Amino acid sequence: MSSSEPGVNPYAATSTSTSSVTATTSEETEEPAGKVVGPPCLSLAMLRWNGDTKDPVLFGGKVNLDDFPKLQQGGLRQFLKMISRAVVKNAKPDTRNMAEIRKFGDYRVFYYLRGDGVGAVLVTQNTYKARVGFNVIADLFNRFDALYPNQEAWRHCVRDMRVKCPFVNNAFARAQKASL
Repeated sequence: MSSSEPGVNPYAATSTSTSSVTATTSEETEEPAGKVVGPPCLSLAMLRWNGDTKDPVLFGGKVNLDDFPKLQQGGLRQFLKMISRAVVKNAKPDTRNMAEIRKFGDYRVFYYLRGDGVGAVLVTQNTYKARVGFNVIADLFNRFDALYPNQEAWRHCVRDMRVKCPFVNNAFARAQKASL
């Protein structure tokens, strides 16, 4: 399922997986060369994490798994959700980071957790440029701040998909095209 409706959790699935993840700061990244198989971006998510809930709260997200076999898509959705929560939960606030996942293929995870607790995660092919990945996240934060100038609208949210982020779908579409 490549599209997600507002208020529908695009990561809904039943199985979980683990992976080997290597984290680096944005200054340490290299741009690998290679042929891209599948979409440039697999997922984009906005979350809230202040340590007051068991796991980060998902505000909105978008996935594109159309190039994967149907039988694998549910597990991959769950894996992308788990990765998004894990990197935000372990992120140092106000530091841009990138991790590489090699267990299920070569992917990059760009993530940033702001000091106010709002985080964003972009999972891409390993050929996605770091500068572009962090620009996508910065644009996402700008749109979030324009829609929610007052933190009270989202600060106490403890359930997934309760804070509407209608701009995520458009940001994800732009991220797919930005890598071309």
